[in-house]
Amino acid sequence: MAQRTLKWVPYDEQKDLWPGGRHIIAQHDEDSVVVYQAYNKNIAEYAAKNKKFDGAPGFSTTRMTWIKPQFLWMMYRAGWGGKDKNQTNVLAIWLRKDAFLGYLRSSVQSSFKPGQFATREEWQKAISTGKGGGCVRLQWDPDHTPDGAKVPSRRAVQLGLKGMTSFMDGEDILDIQDISEQVLEQSKFASATEGLSTPLETLLDLSDDPQLEQVLRIEEEKPVVADQQ
Repeated sequence: MAQRTLKWVPYDEQKDLWPGGRHIIAQHDEDSVVVYQAYNKNIAEYAAKNKKFDGAPGFSTTRMTWIKPQFLWMMYRAGWGGKDKNQTNVLAIWLRKDAFLGYLRSSVQSSFKPGQFATREEWQKAISTGKGGGCVRLQWDPDHTPDGAKVPSRRAVQLGLKGMTSFMDGEDILDIQDISEQVLEQSKFASATEGLSTPLETLLDLSDDPQLEQVLRIEEEKPVVADQQ
């Protein structure tokens, strides 16, 4: 399994290039999409060494695990690795692009929105059993700046995976790296942003797949009203 390289660029050079609204923004190429998770040291070290999660000490195969394509949303959630003992180590995970898109296609919105399902009852059934046999929950949350402030004009996506064997056993994974040292170093610049570098992230264009765009409720910037969870 070839080791991948996470590309970092100055935050101030890319922040204004990210569109508002709901979009998938990530580091990606022809065959991969990078997502992030934060774990305790034991799980993170096992995953980085073995390129999978199944078998990691303390990792639950029955709980839902959330992956985040946007680095700064992960930093907000994990407090740059300092939030609590279970999120000290940040992992960059290179997923096969076809697997990531498959997660999106089988995903179910975490709250009922007319369009994906005809009735609330159909949505409730899908959210509890998995749409089409899948176990992927999709949620849009406000994006955040490096210091943790909300970006009201932009939403960040996260995907909850439950019972997704191909993720846990590494079939969908091309590489896993523990980037905690880089996170700690860059956290020093999170407040002022001068000198801050973050992973290069660009728009994942889904315009050639209108059905997928509809599932994700992709939309351009407009006044954002908080979802009722």
